[in-house]
Amino acid sequence: MKNLTVSHNSIKQSLLSSLINSRDEENQRYNNIKASLLNNASVFPVNEKFDIEAFKKDLKTFFDGTLKIKTEEETFGDDIFAFSFSPVGFGLMKKSIVFMLYDFHLYINDVPQKEIENANYTENKIAGLLSMGKTEQIYAFAEDYVLGLYPQEIRETAKPQGRYFLSGSDGMSAVLASHLEEGELVLAKLDIFRVEQSKSNAQISESDNAFYVLTTLGAYLFVLDRNFQEKYIETLSFEQMKVYSRIGRDTVTAGTTKWVTNRDNDFLFDEIQLLNNKTQEEKLYEISVLHFNNGEKDRAAIFAGVLAKLTKLPLTFLPLRS
Repeated sequence: MKNLTVSHNSIKQSLLSSLINSRDEENQRYNNIKASLLNNASVFPVNEKFDIEAFKKDLKTFFDGTLKIKTEEETFGDDIFAFSFSPVGFGLMKKSIVFMLYDFHLYINDVPQKEIENANYTENKIAGLLSMGKTEQIYAFAEDYVLGLYPQEIRETAKPQGRYFLSGSDGMSAVLASHLEEGELVLAKLDIFRVEQSKSNAQISESDNAFYVLTTLGAYLFVLDRNFQEKYIETLSFEQMKVYSRIGRDTVTAGTTKWVTNRDNDFLFDEIQLLNNKTQEEKLYEISVLHFNNGEKDRAAIFAGVLAKLTKLPLTFLPLRS
């Protein structure tokens, strides 16, 4: 993986602090809206092909064609854009999708139109339930749009698939795509309940998202904040990963790094613990064997086909199960 030094979070925090402490009354509304975005928006890292004007145009088309929702467009300053709409119709409970591009990161947030300046807004459960379906579709659209700017092999391997992708919240695939080397394939992404020890002694809060990533080139520990902004990325030891069975959640070690699994994926860590220090070819072969031995037959066949296509290897390279 590439660009593993996490720097954008500190850049964001510096700008957020300056906006909150600003005494510029003339631009106070703009500063409040930008501070709200920095504090609350989901964050999608983007590559140099991303164009905010093209994204805005395609998002409007998505509202009109797919969601069939009428929107009102607003611009704040020269870099913040918003589409306002009513998720329940009749102009009730109007919401805004607010977005901007900052330091090669797309910030996008859904918020009640009247709370667009509130950096500390937390949506109540009723409002969230009423708009959940549309909001999820909008975030999924944003992630797919960002992934669409990468080569096919990165798009296909960064998206959750196969037995060892137990979860994949919108935003995580875009994060993975931004770090993959040319030809590097993601073989597993498993959520972590708690990191107990790492090389950096990273400060990890309960609202953070931690997960283990295995690729053809290495193994990594990712920690994202509640907005899917990267807080910490660690390249794990090449030593064999070890899983210690416990009642409820298992403990996993990779060199000096230790974490605790979720209750529903401890057995998956156990299955792949021997892959950490294998060669690329060994990983590809053994991950496909694990799919065929432990996974559902149809899903295993699909995953084998994806691996064969991305690696340009014949299907006969992969194990077959009758």
